[in-house]
Amino acid sequence: MLKDVYEFQVVIKGAVNIRDVTTLGKHDTYAFIQYENYSYKLSTHHSYSTNPTWNAEFSFHGSSDS
Repeated sequence: MLKDVYEFQVVIKGAVNIRDVTTLGKHDTYAFIQYENYSYKLSTHHSYSTNPTWNAEFSFHGSSDS
């Protein structure tokens, strides 16, 4: 039986103009991606920036029966 093998790469550079929803203090921004049963959370930015940057790269791998 043959299997289809796949890989895809994700690059998250950052976010732009995140709406400030806090009334007191600072907001903590993070990025989260989920695909099927894989998930990945990028580090939290503990700042007041509405334009956080991560410059993160990672890959998802898998296979399926054909």
